[in-house]
Amino acid sequence: MRQETLTAHTTANGATHSPHDGVPYTLAYIVTDFIEHDRHHQQQVDGVLGTKS
Repeated sequence: MRQETLTAHTTANGATHSPHDGVPYTLAYIVTDFIEHDRHHQQQVDGVLGTKS
């Protein structure tokens, strides 16, 4: 994938910027944010199960 593809501004559900920090949406930003979101939920699951990933 070309660097320009990852860093080009885009929209998510019609929004051009993240409502949390005001950063313009790019594919790299969205993927990174999604990974962090999943890690948060993994920590929640680990807490319930008493495990660590």
